[in-house]
Order: sequence, then C-alpha cells, then structure tokens
Amino acid sequence: MKKQVLSYWLKDSQKKTYPRLEKNLNVDILIVGGGITGILCAYQLAKQNKYRIALVEKNRLYHSTTGFTTGKVTVQHDDIYHQLIKNKGETIARAYYQANSEAVQGLKKIVEEENIDCDWVDTKAILYAFSEEEAKRLQREQNAYDTLGIPYEWLDKETLPFQTLGGLAIPDQGVFHIVRFLDGILNNLNVDIYEKTKIIKTNPTEKGAVAETADHYKISAKHIVLATHYPIYKRFNFYFTKIKPTCSYVAIAHEFAIKPENAYINLIDPVLSIRFLDSADPKLMVAGFGHDVKNYYSYLDQIHKLKAMATERLGAKDFTEEWYNQDYESMDMVPLIGKITDAPLYLATGFRKWGITSAFVASLIIKDLIEGINNQYAYLYDPNRNKNTFKTVCYNFAMLSTVIKTKLLTVPKSIKINPGNGRIIQHKGSKIGLYIDQNGKTYSVKPICTHLGCTLRFNNVTKTYECPCHGSRFNYDGTSLDGPAVRNLTQL
Repeated sequence: MKKQVLSYWLKDSQKKTYPRLEKNLNVDILIVGGGITGILCAYQLAKQNKYRIALVEKNRLYHSTTGFTTGKVTVQHDDIYHQLIKNKGETIARAYYQANSEAVQGLKKIVEEENIDCDWVDTKAILYAFSEEEAKRLQREQNAYDTLGIPYEWLDKETLPFQTLGGLAIPDQGVFHIVRFLDGILNNLNVDIYEKTKIIKTNPTEKGAVAETADHYKISAKHIVLATHYPIYKRFNFYFTKIKPTCSYVAIAHEFAIKPENAYINLIDPVLSIRFLDSADPKLMVAGFGHDVKNYYSYLDQIHKLKAMATERLGAKDFTEEWYNQDYESMDMVPLIGKITDAPLYLATGFRKWGITSAFVASLIIKDLIEGINNQYAYLYDPNRNKNTFKTVCYNFAMLSTVIKTKLLTVPKSIKINPGNGRIIQHKGSKIGLYIDQNGKTYSVKPICTHLGCTLRFNNVTKTYECPCHGSRFNYDGTSLDGPAVRNLTQL
C-alpha cells in the first residue's frame, strides 16, 4: 500500500466547513482554538444554556495536534506519579490522579450520553520495561501506585505478548477514534463556529476583553478562553519560556505478530507506544522516538527507526499512514490551566502529549472558573504558580545556544528539489525556503521565524517550516500554523 502522511483519524472527518469571520461580534464567551480543548470547553459551557458562545480556529477544527494524537484515554501518563510524589508531594500526586481518573470516566460518559459512534474500547493501559533501568523505574512507579491507592495489576514478563521485563496494568482505561468523537460533539453543539479566523491579539476592557482578527474584525466578550498552545496576550508574551515544544512520530501497520488488545508504553527512549485500531479489521498503531524540537534529527529517519523497532519487536509490516506530531510540556510536568491574573482570559496548555484527559480536565476547570464555582483541581493546574525551577532556568539558558545555532546554520547554495518536497537553500547571501508542489508550482518564503527570528527547518513529512527554538510552525506557503509566532512568513 502507498504510504500516506495524512493522519489516520482525519481521513474519516465528517465535519462541515465553517465560515471565516467577516464581521465584528459581541458574545459572552469567546473560545480561541478548535482542538479537543476548545471543543470540550464549548461543549461544557454550552450545556449551561445561558451563554452566547463563539469558537474560532485559525485553520480547520481539530486539524493540528488533536488530529494527530494516538487516541489513548488514560491516567497512566508514563511514570508521572513517582515523580510528582518526589517533587510535589502525595497531595498533588493524588489530585493529579483523581482529576485524570474523572476525565476518563467523563469522556466515556459523553460517548454514551451523546450516543457517539467513535470506536470506544475499554482497555488496560500498560506501562512496561524493556531494560533493567526501566524495570527499576517501573518498580518506583508501582510503589507510587501503592502509596496513592491507584488500582493496578503487576504483569510478569511471561504474561505480556512481546518480550519485556514486566509491566504495570491499570484497568478500565480506553482508546477511541478522536475525530469521530469530536464530530459527534460538533453535530449537536449550539455555538457560533468560525474557521480560517486568526486571532492576533487580545486585550482586557472595562466589561471583559476584546480579540482582534488578522482581518481587523473585533470580538468583544465577557470571557476569552485561549485553548491554544500559546496564549495570545501581549502582557504574557514571555510564555514561551515556561513550556517547551516536543515532537513524536506515529505509524500504522496492517500486519503484526501480537494479540490486538490493550494499550502499552515504555519509559525510556526510544519509546514505543502501542495501541490497536478497528476491531473488525485490526491495525497496529505505534508511536515514539520523540525529542525536543531543538534537536536536529531527521524527521524521516526518526519515522524509519520507529517502524524498524516495531518490526523487530512486534512483527509489524505493511505500514500505511505515518505522521509527525508536536506538543508542549510545562517544566514541572503539570499542565497550565486557569485564569490569567490580570484579565478575564483563561488558558490551557502544556499537556505533555497526554492531551485527551488533560483537555477534559481543562474544560471543567475553565467552566467552573467562569461560573464562579470552586473547582477542587484548579490550584493544581494554576498557570500562575511558581515555575522558576532549576529545570526552567537550564532550559532557557540552553535555548540561547539554540538561537545562535540556527543563525549559524549553513545550507546548500543550490539543490534539486523534487515535486512534493521542500528545502532551505542559500542564494546571494540569503536563506530561501523553497517548496515545489505536485503540479510543479514553486513557493518561496523567507525561512526566518516571525517570533524571535530563528532560522527555520523544513519538515518533508508534514510539508511545514518549523522553528527549533520555540516550536512555531508554518505551512509551505508561509501561513502561520502554531506556536508563539502569529505573523505569516514573508513571501519572496
């Protein structure tokens, strides 16, 4: 079969096309960002039947990070509980578990109440070890489960379907088809929705806040929810120092040598995350080989390594869809969810690749904050908490060298570019980003990030320009897609 770089989920999208905003608006609540977080926030708030709500997305609903997820619904976010107990104490660790446990059950309840056909499958989530070092970490995580009262089953290596040193299984978790789930919500969602509508700035007002679009329309609201990776707020513009962008790779195989049940992930790089799709015609989804975006790895090489590992350990063959995804994590591992201090703006980000349960948690916290209800988990995720950790300082100090590295990066003066591919080249002393589509049309841009001026890289998996400094991403034609950069690239 011919490989596709389109997400397995997105090819099943049934959403309708929503209009671009072409007028000023006045609403009670504006939600910026049309991924799972924004859509769940709209869902929770619309259920109150007392707000006029607008949801705007600068590209297409759920076609960014959300549409490229693995679709795991679990509290088992690698070995986070041992680390939370060590760094923040038992109270924080237990609250994190309880919040995500409620999210698993809450998402399943939505599926049942809304009668959404999204291939939900109850499953065990299994944390496993390949190496002795991982086995030691697994033992520490088992101790954390005991301390926190997390139900689990220890699996000896003989009981797992592929060669490991054992595993920790949490029952009653889930996997589902993320796009069908969101389509099911959208079909019954009574809010105003706009696509291709980019918000470029937000500001507080006497009666709330106002957002301005790239087309210079204004949306006035009592509350604005920033369900984006970076808050679009001038007074909070050093937010990129508080979270870091990371990426991972995904591939789907139609042949494999293990029983198609449960969901798995190990602890130490290289990570091999495993789940199965479509019980009628089972397929194997593997993900992993992730890294900080500042590391100059070949995107194609990383996917090749992922598939090779899946072939060696799981007998995987006949790979079809494969793709790349990018997400962000906070420096202390806990997402940032809540109200910005000096304005009626709310944010949710830093999900650390565990965005499905985190998005549900965010939707409830933000709904309660807007409603004036005390949410028992708000303190845990408070985005204004102290994040000046040693890790934060080290990360941002190292980022200075990354910025300099991008400036000094040498690129070829000329190179043959085949249709469907892109490259950055040197021409007359300047760097130029070139992409040639399948019809032979050439797109040329200035490959300099419009955030802080770092030199971009071209990703031939996703056909996008990507910033190794703070994760901004741009389409091959220069259109801003994600990250702290809100302006498009300069076209040449």
